[in-house]
Amino acid sequence: MWWQKTIEKFRQLSWTERWLLVEAALWLTVVRLILHLVPFRRLAPHLGDVNQESPMAVAPQVSQTAVQVGWAVRAVARRTPWESACLAQASSAKFMLRRRHVQSTLYLGLARDDSQALQAHAWLRCGSEILTGKRGHQRYSVISTFAEAEELPNLVPETGEIPAAVDVEPLFLSLLRPSPEPEVKLELSQLDEPAWQKLVDLAYSQRVQ
Repeated sequence: MWWQKTIEKFRQLSWTERWLLVEAALWLTVVRLILHLVPFRRLAPHLGDVNQESPMAVAPQVSQTAVQVGWAVRAVARRTPWESACLAQASSAKFMLRRRHVQSTLYLGLARDDSQALQAHAWLRCGSEILTGKRGHQRYSVISTFAEAEELPNLVPETGEIPAAVDVEPLFLSLLRPSPEPEVKLELSQLDEPAWQKLVDLAYSQRVQ
């Protein structure tokens, strides 16, 4: 049976890898509860400073630690009884890395699929490694980033305003929750082309080149 194979694989792992998987399971459980019970705006401050990014270059040992954390979160997420969505995975991995004093960047992105329906995605980067949400992340326009901002520049231009942020971000963040409200899905699906263009402009104004 599948659970017997899973247990056998678990036994073949080192104690370090086992504890990583246990920690990942705990964080995925906690974050799932938070996302269901608490508005994202209350979780966001704990993810880091908005519109900041962590360094692209990190020490090899740091990169190795980050890769191991990413592996653990992805491995457990595939086996949880519930859906561990991209935001839950990215948030869990970020919290695990922070415990190890490792900087990372959580990205929130938005794109339209072939039927023009809006899709949201979250992924986590440490150094040059995409730890969670890597698959297809390139096609998403970055709306917001969250990172530990120590000695990092602000990614939002100092001049000029982004008027669409107030209207778009609540919808976007609501969509990222595991169970978006029905009215949020309806409102997103009814965005017209000008509104979508504002969204894209906002995304590119915050994107790091």
